[in-house]
Amino acid sequence: MFGSQLSPTGIAVAMLLLISSGSYCWSGNAPPAPAAVPQDARVTTLLRERLATLQEIATQAVSAYKNGSASIVGVHEANEAVFRAELDLADSQKLRIAILEKLVAETKRHEEHVAHLAKTGTDQPFMVLKAKVHRLEAEVALEREKEKRPDKQRSSSGRTSPSTARW
Repeated sequence: MFGSQLSPTGIAVAMLLLISSGSYCWSGNAPPAPAAVPQDARVTTLLRERLATLQEIATQAVSAYKNGSASIVGVHEANEAVFRAELDLADSQKLRIAILEKLVAETKRHEEHVAHLAKTGTDQPFMVLKAKVHRLEAEVALEREKEKRPDKQRSSSGRTSPSTARW
């Protein structure tokens, strides 16, 4: 699909993505840590900094993809990590549902794209199944959030992060 040579920028972005991912494991795909309620400004500041960093990674991943030096999978993983970071900061059920709806839409687009690549022989068929699992996990998290009683703010006994598979 892409040329066999990567530009120095592409290599730098790929290294950034790998370093950020913790051995091929995006923070969005890592086993979820128990959802902690930000009890002080320091935690909230760190969560916001994490979100901003993930947003920058996503922006760079899109640029690298447009330049042909990264795959669409990297873009999807970066976007998914951003949504999960947004969930960690969401303080209302309404906001969590809106973020999860965006995540479901992203995972559906990714699943369709991977299916197209598999049909053209550019990607492996198991990648379609992997994309399907991500979509199903997002849909389950959305449905679970919708089933919860409405809340005004996150409580200390509050929500848990949606589970995700570790790839």
